[in-house]
Amino acid sequence: MERIYKAKESKTIWTVLIIIATFNIFFLDHRLAFFPYLFLVLLILALFVNYELRISDDRIQFKINLFSLTVVTREAMADNIKEMYFMNLAGKVSVLVMMHKGFRLKLAKFEPTDFDRDLLTFATNHGIKVNKLNGYE
Repeated sequence: MERIYKAKESKTIWTVLIIIATFNIFFLDHRLAFFPYLFLVLLILALFVNYELRISDDRIQFKINLFSLTVVTREAMADNIKEMYFMNLAGKVSVLVMMHKGFRLKLAKFEPTDFDRDLLTFATNHGIKVNKLNGYE
């Protein structure tokens, strides 16, 4: 059985950075004046980034999408996962997936919010070491 979870980037910080970048464009008078425009375009694109997490029987797949185009895909097979850290940070759950080879995955803010329970079930089904931190239950 495959479960799909989705998350979106927080709009607040990006909106503040867009406002700051816009002020810089108006007050910057140098030869390299195209950098603030490039920065502004990148910030606007960041508003449309969303994430997708797929938990299937033998793998975890993490995608970063811009609009409907997949930009990055990371896939972790169960036998490549070394351990998982389940953390309660300020009342919100984050999960770190540590690999035998490769970079770690940090998973947070996914909807529906029971993604951590499915990841915990995934870990126990495949004998992956589980660490619970900061009062996670």
